[in-house]
Amino acid sequence: DNDGQTALHYAVTCEREAIAEYLVKHSADIHSEDNDGSSSRDICSSKWPFMQHEGEVK
Repeated sequence: DNDGQTALHYAVTCEREAIAEYLVKHSADIHSEDNDGSSSRDICSSKWPFMQHEGEVK
């Protein structure tokens, strides 16, 4: 979007864990930064373990 946010940013911001996990499993870039320099991984890695390891879902 105009703020540089991806679908994964929106899933994380809206706390939609299942959607975020689906996106990560299908190669969403967890390191992609928005215009403020925030990545999806930065925002939620402490809440959702699947975001902690370079996006590798186990």
